[in-house]
Amino acid sequence: MNLVGQTESDARGILVAQGLVLGKRSERPVEKEVGRVIEQEPKAGTVVRRGDVVSIVVGSSNLILGPNLIGLTPEEARELLKENDLKLGQVSTVSVRADQAGLVVNQDPPPNSRVPRGNSVAVVVGDTAEVTVPNLIGRIEQDAKAVLKMAGLRLEEVETTPVSTDKAGLVLDQAPEAGSRVSPKAAVSITVGLKDEVTVPNVIGRPEENGIKILREVGL
Repeated sequence: MNLVGQTESDARGILVAQGLVLGKRSERPVEKEVGRVIEQEPKAGTVVRRGDVVSIVVGSSNLILGPNLIGLTPEEARELLKENDLKLGQVSTVSVRADQAGLVVNQDPPPNSRVPRGNSVAVVVGDTAEVTVPNLIGRIEQDAKAVLKMAGLRLEEVETTPVSTDKAGLVLDQAPEAGSRVSPKAAVSITVGLKDEVTVPNVIGRPEENGIKILREVGL
């Protein structure tokens, strides 16, 4: 009695017709034989008696539907993936609203994608981590702007105040102050020193952008 190559349903019917009992049923990933018997025990040709037990191995797909991890904590995601013969892969973070902090907000492959068993699924977890405001005092305006950009912040307002020549063009004050913890992309205002008296440079005939730059360099 050869069950190999039969569909599982047909194999069960043959066993019943022969007066045999289905024993252990297991699966093995074989894409071309999904749902069919790929192995049996005892082997075909073995003499058996009515009532004996026959175990079968059924071909299964190596591809499974990846579960939806959105809204779970990383640990919950790990457990759910394990239950589905998958693994938790790279975990990265992204700034989110407070109610999404600590939860999975994205995954790759996306939910319900067909993925091979044992594969890893990468997730993005919400994070409300704050940014430390850098020290801008003593820098020129353009440098201050660049430093803020590198820190994930932005320059919002630039005020000026009359100063002596040696402090002209430099950042004298900032808000929030250096070392403060703020949300990513928060705005920072600065106060820049401006000479009491300056010589107006000649910008006639220059492109507007260059003219504005020259005027700012002398505090105008």
